[in-house]
Amino acid sequence: MRPEGFPPLDRIMVGLLAAILVLLIGGVLVHVGTPLLDRWLGSTNASVPPATASGATTAEGAAEPEPPLPTGVPNDGVRSPVERRARTGLPLPTAPGALQGGTFTLRTKNSIGRSGVVFIPPEATRGARPLLILFHGTGGSGAQMLAAFMPLARLHGLIVLGLDSGRSPDGAYNWQVPDSANDVTVDVLHTRASLDELYATPGLHVDPERVLAAGHSGGGSTAAYHGTTDPRIRAFAVLHGGVFIGGLGSSQARAWFSTGSEDTLRPPAVVERAAAATQHHAGSVTTRIYPGGHGLSTAELDDVIAWWLGL
Repeated sequence: MRPEGFPPLDRIMVGLLAAILVLLIGGVLVHVGTPLLDRWLGSTNASVPPATASGATTAEGAAEPEPPLPTGVPNDGVRSPVERRARTGLPLPTAPGALQGGTFTLRTKNSIGRSGVVFIPPEATRGARPLLILFHGTGGSGAQMLAAFMPLARLHGLIVLGLDSGRSPDGAYNWQVPDSANDVTVDVLHTRASLDELYATPGLHVDPERVLAAGHSGGGSTAAYHGTTDPRIRAFAVLHGGVFIGGLGSSQARAWFSTGSEDTLRPPAVVERAAAATQHHAGSVTTRIYPGGHGLSTAELDDVIAWWLGL
């Protein structure tokens, strides 16, 4: 006999089955719907060119998340167009005959486990291509810089190496740049090792006459350092940044300096002084001022690539 007011057993079973069914349906919807929502929000990997007639294929994958920045550390605050990411979990190929177009990660890692990304255009499977080496600003990543230059990389068939910095003493993602001739930092060693890994990729050939190091904001001084000390680099671009004159070498690399007319972090007068101070460390120096502030404009990106490639 069941107590008064207690529902019949069959009703209890129906209720339990209904609850289980609701939970199962909800789990399926979450499993299927989350990736779709991610795509709609633009949080999945950036697309890379499709397979070509030469047999080059694309490469995509999920990346390990970057270590979080501590709260309150410096950041350039630039959100456009260098904030979108192009990440992949696939490492650069090491087997002969395995070269393909796509976006890859480096095996080389710095002291805090950060690395960098490499974009290989389909054209690289058929011969030597220009190489663009990118250094991000404070709080940024190589993937952000790659995303900013990706349309130009695809248009001109550029190999792109977007490197990640270590942490500066204040905890920010930033580059430690030598300020004397005999100084070597962990970021310098990471950059050199990353370039060595890229150049050692089987089947990948870099056009030795067209190698550009470009850095935005806090990455500009790193681009200038490597541009004047690494003989593989034939040109360097300081975008809204400065230089540490004491650490520069003597080279015949061409130099580019640019900033925004309303850039309060790197005003035109400051950038022009840095360009003038670099005259004795480069083959030639070009300076440009663009409308706007500290962000990278489409016109600025187009112009620096055209200047580099002689278009």
